[in-house]
Amino acid sequence: MGSSAVRRFAGAFAGVAALAAFRALVGFWDPGVPASDLGTFASAAVAILFAFAAFAVLREERWWHWWFPAAWLGCGIAVAFLAYKESFWDELLWFGPLEFAWQLFLHVLIGPIELFFAFFVGFADPRGPLYLLASLAFTLLGAELLRRRVWPMLRGAASTDVS
Repeated sequence: MGSSAVRRFAGAFAGVAALAAFRALVGFWDPGVPASDLGTFASAAVAILFAFAAFAVLREERWWHWWFPAAWLGCGIAVAFLAYKESFWDELLWFGPLEFAWQLFLHVLIGPIELFFAFFVGFADPRGPLYLLASLAFTLLGAELLRRRVWPMLRGAASTDVS
C-alpha cells in the first residue's frame, strides 16, 4: 500500500476521532442532566481508539501497536465480567442475545472509562482489581504471543524471534 493511501487512512481515522471527540465534548459540557452518559463516554472511547489508529497507521509497527488494543480489550473484558458475573443468564434471557451482545460490546468499548470511575469511587466487588489484573495479564500475553507469531509472517521473515 502506497504512502498516500496510508495517509488517507490516517486522515480518515483522524477525522472520525475528531468528530467523536467533538461529540464527547458537547456531551461533557452540556449543562443539562442527561438521562445517561453512555453516548458521551462511547464517543470519547471512539475518539481515543480512532486517534490511536490514525497515529498507529503512520508509524512503523512496534509492540504498542499490539499492547494498547489488548489492554483496552482486557479492561473491557474485566468490566463486562464484573457487570455480569452474577446476572449473566438472567440478563441474557431478559434482553435476548442481540441486545445482550450490544450491551457487552458497550461495556468493552467504554471499559477503561468505567474502570477509571471504579478506581475513583471504589469497586463494588472487593475482588474487582484482581479480575482486572487477571484480564489484563491474559490479553497482554495473548497480544504478545500473536505479535511474535504474526509480525514475522507479515514481514516475510523466516525467524519468529522478534523483539
